[in-house]
Amino acid sequence: MFPRELPKTRHNLRVLSEMREMADAYLESAPECLPYSLFILFQTTGERVEYEEKYFDHRRRLNSLFFTYLDTKDEKYYLPLMDALFAVLDEYSWSVPAHVNGKNVPDTVGKIDLFSAETAYALAEIDSILGDELPAMIRERIRFETDRRIVTPFFSGNQKYPKNNWSAVQSAGVIAALVRLFPERLDEAIPRLLPIIQQFLDSYNDDGCCMEGSLYWIYGFGFFTYGAELLREGTKGKINLFDNPKVERMAHFFENITFRDGYVVPFADSPLQCKMRVGLACFLHHEFGVDYPDSNLLFAVRDDTRFRFADILHDLYWSEDFDTAGKVRLGEFFYENSHWYIYRTEGLSFCAKGGHNMEPHNHNDIGNFVLFDGEKTVLGDLGWEEYVRTYFGPRRYLDFILTPSSGHSVPIIDGKMQTTIDKKVEIIQAKDGVFALDIGSAYDVEHFLRTMKMEGNTFTVTDECDLPFSERIVTGYEPKVDGDTVLIDTLRLTTSTPCDIEVTANPYRPRRIICGEHLKEVETANFITLTPKAPTASLTLTFTKLA
Repeated sequence: MFPRELPKTRHNLRVLSEMREMADAYLESAPECLPYSLFILFQTTGERVEYEEKYFDHRRRLNSLFFTYLDTKDEKYYLPLMDALFAVLDEYSWSVPAHVNGKNVPDTVGKIDLFSAETAYALAEIDSILGDELPAMIRERIRFETDRRIVTPFFSGNQKYPKNNWSAVQSAGVIAALVRLFPERLDEAIPRLLPIIQQFLDSYNDDGCCMEGSLYWIYGFGFFTYGAELLREGTKGKINLFDNPKVERMAHFFENITFRDGYVVPFADSPLQCKMRVGLACFLHHEFGVDYPDSNLLFAVRDDTRFRFADILHDLYWSEDFDTAGKVRLGEFFYENSHWYIYRTEGLSFCAKGGHNMEPHNHNDIGNFVLFDGEKTVLGDLGWEEYVRTYFGPRRYLDFILTPSSGHSVPIIDGKMQTTIDKKVEIIQAKDGVFALDIGSAYDVEHFLRTMKMEGNTFTVTDECDLPFSERIVTGYEPKVDGDTVLIDTLRLTTSTPCDIEVTANPYRPRRIICGEHLKEVETANFITLTPKAPTASLTLTFTKLA
């Protein structure tokens, strides 16, 4: 159980100062209702942003007022905090329309989705920390609403717990509700809870790689950690989910995929840059010996527009002061089950992947590579696009720029792009700056050998195939064609065989709501297509860092 007093760390002083500014702004207004006209937009038009802006503003209001009152004990925040609690308790559903599209009233109210679970987590901890400082009616309502929206639906057995980050967040919300509000039901719940948690653990390969991407690791593994620690507390140590070698491998994921300046391996639905939660970092350091991250690259209050209570809570209570500014791990790392290869140096670095094309948050990107020059991504994967209804439907690889193989640095074989199938490719080498694999199965051809190699400030990609093929290179920078050479920011691209070079600019809408506020509403993916002028069974692309 968290104490009433917050730790006094440098991190907390910064966070609470920002929090107070936000709380003060909310003193000037009352919470707004979440209107029907916006709730139905997703069902009628597929639009989710307008409703969610108001929904998450309820959470920003509640969380900023709670943590500010907790820190200052200033009575001017008390009644506005009660109003914020009342507004959340009054909501028709703690789920968002995109997660309950078309459901009836009981199922909408009793849906345990990501955000209803997060809400239950917040209310349970607020009740636990403030206790009798809360009015009796508020405490009773917290229990009543959490019971009908979370606890009763959980015990009914009619909820779905997907094999991905959802099951971690859902189970954490249920655990918080039980440990903090209904401890007498915890023992009864454990046989139901453990299979849900196992669903999350099974969503990772044995190597500990989060194939959903960096931000989903922070989200999913973060909530797994919060829930597991609560469960260890609630069972007095009898259930310790951290005593598991696979969990330890999962815990080291973020440090393995981080490059300079917060750039990360951007495979799947992932941002290009991602910061770390300080509370999670400190906990994993003590529990598993995970290195502290770069202290300049920690989540600040406004970095997460979802303003997640559980993350802020653990950032404040688990944080410690450490100074690791500019720290980055060098060397190579290979996830042998997931086929992610990472090679980091002081100069050029790269990552590349094999795997298959039916992975969680999949992009058709087998053989894709990303090239980093110091503190920026020069070539490769541009991350994720704005989430709309069709993004997760049958048109995922037809209507979007970044999800099909045409939006990745992979070949086009005999005029064909990659198919969406679960055939895993063969890895030939993943060592000493060389990543070689046969990606033929992604195109339903017998063989296509791709070999990537880093030597100093030169990176080469050699492709070998008996069928005609061309190359696709993707970059966020505007390429400049100079005869047979292409200049891409700090790199020069040349080819072993003369090629026709075509450059196209493709506008897309990046997902800006989390870790993307620095991006424009419309960004450009520049595609460089290189087609050999004469038939060839082998083509080498050479990328050299400009002096």
